[in-house]
Amino acid sequence: MNVIRYPQVELVRPTDTLGKKDHQLLAQGAANIHDILAVEGIDAVFVGRGDLTVATADRDPAAPHTHAATEAVIRATRAACKPACLFVSGADEARTFIAPGATAFIVSSDPGLLRTAARHALGAFDGWRRG
Repeated sequence: MNVIRYPQVELVRPTDTLGKKDHQLLAQGAANIHDILAVEGIDAVFVGRGDLTVATADRDPAAPHTHAATEAVIRATRAACKPACLFVSGADEARTFIAPGATAFIVSSDPGLLRTAARHALGAFDGWRRG
C-alpha cells in the first residue's frame, strides 16, 4: 500500500504568521517548562510532539531535537510531581518515553487506527492471486 506522507513542517505555510507564532511560542514553552509548571492550576502536561516537531523544524517526531525536547519536558514535569502525557503511535514508541517518566499515553488516532486495521486486513490477502 502506497501512502503519501507530508511532514507537518511542510504543511505550515511560510505565510501562515499565526501558525508560525504558535510554534515559536511552543518552542519557548518547551524551553521555559519550569516556569510553566510553577503556575498554579497547571496539574498535568500533555506533550504535543507533532507541534514540537514543527517548532524544532524537524521532519519527524523521532528526530533528535524533537525527542530531546520531549524528554526534557517529561523530566521537568515529573520533577514537579505532575503527570506527563503524550501521543504515541503504539507500544514500541511509548516504551521510549517510560524511562524519562511519561505517565499516560494516547495511542494513535482515529485515522491511525483505521490505517492499522486496513493494513492488517490487506495483509490477510497477501499471496492471493486472481485467476
